[in-house]
Amino acid sequence: MIKPGVPAPNLAPLMGTQTVREQGVVSYREIRARSLLNRCDSPRMPFTWTVNPYRGCAMGCRYCYAAYTHEFLGIDVPEQFHSLVYVKTGADEETARRLPA
Repeated sequence: MIKPGVPAPNLAPLMGTQTVREQGVVSYREIRARSLLNRCDSPRMPFTWTVNPYRGCAMGCRYCYAAYTHEFLGIDVPEQFHSLVYVKTGADEETARRLPA
């Protein structure tokens, strides 16, 4: 859940409202993003970066630790994390710039 007293970022203006693809019970929509890379500072992980081209996941795992992140989009139904997947777009140049040559 969102931490009490910490405002959620307003990502709603970046979200697409038109479904670009449906597969089974999952709808895919576009969302503008700056980058597909996420820095991983955990000393327990053997890598520094992760690549994530999506927000949401069609796997539907009950133990998913990331489902709460749809709250940042103004979606407060945790199940929609698994049925409404956002495909990040517009991040090509920034992602390429941050990758080593």
